Amino acid sequence: MRTNCYHFNNYNLDNNSIYEGFGLEYRAGTWVWYYTERGNQDVLANFNTEQEAVAYAFKMISNDRSAKTHIVGFVKDTNLLKELIAILEQREISYSQSVIPYTIEAPRDRYMVFVLGCDINKVADLKERYCIYK
Repeated sequence: MRTNCYHFNNYNLDNNSIYEGFGLEYRAGTWVWYYTERGNQDVLANFNTEQEAVAYAFKMISNDRSAKTHIVGFVKDTNLLKELIAILEQREISYSQSVIPYTIEAPRDRYMVFVLGCDINKVADLKERYCIYK
């Protein structure tokens, strides 16, 4: 999965710390697939063998589009958004985008642009330039 540029921000598979997401752990003689949020864990499935557990986790992560989605742009300026999209299209990189509508605390819309999988390696130079909204 690392070879195909999945990220594991929302998965605890190797005792990495996550705030929210899914995990796989060996507990008291069984493998447990769980969901954790705000310190609470809900067990979703149990497995007798590591092979069964890993196959299940692989299937779940492989089907999770967010596990292979990487942010390349986070801007509030529509000109920067158009500029980034033009560059991605010129490089023939598929992308998706979303908007976070404005609020009283953030009186301008913010725009996010994402690429899939290993395309993130093709646009590493853009991330520093276009992930600028803090």
